[in-house]
Order: sequence, then structure tokens, then C-alpha cells
Amino acid sequence: MSDIRELTCSDGHVLCYRVWIPQGTPVKAVLHILHGMAEHSERYDRFATYLNAKGIAVYAQDHRGHGLTAKKANGQLGWFDEKDGWMRVAEDASELSNVISSDFPKQSLFLMGHSMGSFLARTLMVQHSDVYDGVIIMGTGCSQGLLGKIGKGIARRHVKRNGMHFVDEQIDKMSFGSYNKRIQNPATSFDWLSSDTAEVKKYIDDPFCGFVCTSKFYEDILDGIEFANDGEKARKIPKDLPLLIISGDMDPVGNYGKGVQKVFDMYKDVGISDISLYLVKDGRHEILNETSRNETMEYLYSWLKKRI
Repeated sequence: MSDIRELTCSDGHVLCYRVWIPQGTPVKAVLHILHGMAEHSERYDRFATYLNAKGIAVYAQDHRGHGLTAKKANGQLGWFDEKDGWMRVAEDASELSNVISSDFPKQSLFLMGHSMGSFLARTLMVQHSDVYDGVIIMGTGCSQGLLGKIGKGIARRHVKRNGMHFVDEQIDKMSFGSYNKRIQNPATSFDWLSSDTAEVKKYIDDPFCGFVCTSKFYEDILDGIEFANDGEKARKIPKDLPLLIISGDMDPVGNYGKGVQKVFDMYKDVGISDISLYLVKDGRHEILNETSRNETMEYLYSWLKKRI
């Protein structure tokens, strides 16, 4: 069971976040989770509860434009900010990490980002790497190259034509329309998330999941993907920062393992020494909601345990 708390960020925006604290056992370490696009922190309850039993506390915020943070602000789902939205959301995460360090000053602090959260974690690795004792990158992807530049150009044009808050069905379809292509007879448009039909149904039935984001959001997240995959920026990361890159080998976001391998190679090339790549066999995008999730959770814990 999580405790819901609030953080007033440096620009006055209120960030809602969840905390899972182990009961009856000392806290050995803390994991700060950054959730993905069009979802929210409560979806990590099962994994957080599992880690609590191992003595690891978990913190996870609902990003701006997501979950309880959007609800608290009476804000729009799928919307970050008027200016520099990506860096603002990364700064929110950094400010919460500072709170965690204050709450647990003697414990190791690890960062884990899934999907959109993986790009946020990769941004924080460049900007605030000294805060973390290790980083887990989950469900990430490589540079979009020319397609990313074209997508950002379309998003900018849509912002100019329709305004920042325009819910962009066209870019949503461009981004996710092909994600079911390797799945035979998909039952829903979200089958690419998991082969567990019950988990896909929970996602579809969740009012805080699966919404279409704004044009400005797409412009912002494409900024983030570009930043995360900049090899020169990656050179700023300390060479001894432990890094785990983990994805499903059937995850379209990571181009079915090929894009994830490129991300691994980029960090390897800049000299990060403690780096691991793990591809979950037959795993789709949400490996913590896959049929093999128990094995994945055990693997993640074993990685953390060795670095506490």
C-alpha cells in the first residue's frame, strides 16, 4: 500500500507522488521510478511491494500531465508546460530525488525509468548523475534520426496552427499505429504492451492510461529522445555509474531489441564500465506487466542487490 504525498516544485507546480516504505525491516536502499507516457505511478505497485519485502523503499511521481498530478492541477492529460516542457519534467524528477536523499541520506539511491521515463532517466544521468548509485533504463529506444526531425517539425506546425493544447490524433497514430504489426490477430490497439490480456484490459480500463497527448507534448518528448541519444552528452556521464538496460525483445519501442542494442553500444562506446544489457525473451513493451514478470522482478532485484 502506497502513501500519496505532494511536492511543490521550484516553479510552484504541485507534483503528486507515491511512496512505498518497507514495514518491519530496515530500508537498505531506495528506488526512484519514472513512469512512461500516458500511464502513472500506481501501476508500479506490484513491483514496489515486491521490493519492499526485500528492504527497498520506492518513490514514484505522476509526471505533469499525468495521473494525480494532472488531476490536482485540474490540468490536461498529455501536456507538460508552455516552454521547455521536457527539461521542466526532468527537473521535477531531480527535485523529488533531492527529497528522497533528504528522507534517506545514508541509503543508496537508484533511478529507474520506463519508456518515456527511460528518456527522462537518461537525461538525468547527464545532468545529475552524482545523485544516483545506479540507473535502470527500461523499454527505451534509440535515435529516431530523420523521422524524429520530421515528427518534431509536424508537431511544431500543429502547435502553431491549433495551439499548444491541441489533442493530436494524427501524431498519435503516426507514433503508435504500427506497434501491433508483429502480433497475429491483435484483439486491441494496445496488445503491443503485453501478452497478458488481463494487464492490457487493466490499462484500457484505466482513465489515466492510453490517452492521446497534445502536439506540444510530442514536440517535448521528441526533444527528450534527441537529448537522450546524443553521444556527446553521454560522454558527461561518470564512467563508473552502474547502468542496466533492459527491454522485451518483442518491444516495438526498442525496435525489437535492435534499437536497445544501439543504446547499449552508445553507452559502452563512451566508456561506462558497469553496464549490462538484458532482453526479456518474448517480452513486449511493459515487461513488469508481462507473463514473465516474476523472473524480471527477480532479475532487477539481483542487479540492485549487488550494487547496494
